[in-house]
Amino acid sequence: MPVHDWTKVHACFFRSFSLGWIVRLKGQLNNGLLPPGYYAMIEANTAAMPAQPTEGLIDGLHGVCDVETLHPMTTLHFSAEGFADLWRQQSVAIRHEEEDQLIARFEIMLPGLKTSRAAQRVFVTRAVEGFRTGVHLLVVDILPPRRLDPHGVHGVLWDEIGDEAFVAPTGLPLTLAAYCACGEVTAYVEPIAVDQTLPDMPLFLSRDAYVRVPLEDAYRYAWEGEPQHIQKILDSGHE
Repeated sequence: MPVHDWTKVHACFFRSFSLGWIVRLKGQLNNGLLPPGYYAMIEANTAAMPAQPTEGLIDGLHGVCDVETLHPMTTLHFSAEGFADLWRQQSVAIRHEEEDQLIARFEIMLPGLKTSRAAQRVFVTRAVEGFRTGVHLLVVDILPPRRLDPHGVHGVLWDEIGDEAFVAPTGLPLTLAAYCACGEVTAYVEPIAVDQTLPDMPLFLSRDAYVRVPLEDAYRYAWEGEPQHIQKILDSGHE
């Protein structure tokens, strides 16, 4: 199944789709792809999640003297929507049964990592700290680059750790990148474009061992569960 242009619909639909995609991949890893002793689980990036006031506390503010609950009327008003993806971002963590050691991570990039410097900073920091401790990484970035990531999220990460800048090939703006973190970090990159079929990508378990992650198969499975009107919009103009 060719990759769709998810910019045709609101970002919330890709967030929803990515959940189904990542759950399917976790199941495939746990049901035959990973060798004995290894397991996959979904882990959320909760470090940046803000404390949320309870409904009862909010209701208690109504009618309190000097406390207003409507939007203040200032001259300018800005919203950092991409920042919310800091705590929406989820990853599949590959661990070993022995002391539940973290071996690798697999992440599907959300829209906020394209528009929020803070979200990018958290992602890059987590990736680099993982590399330092030998945690491998697989990044799936099928959303078109934006101003903050002109060569995709891999370009942002490679600017932090690589000796040379990464430049996406002309006409291939989407990026799949597998990182082997064994002392030095080696990146195995597959540039693709909308309407191309996703290839399987390696997810490293050690310097010399990896499993192939069936991205396209899981993508197709998640797609079948999408609302029909969203499928029609995304399929329009598909080759």
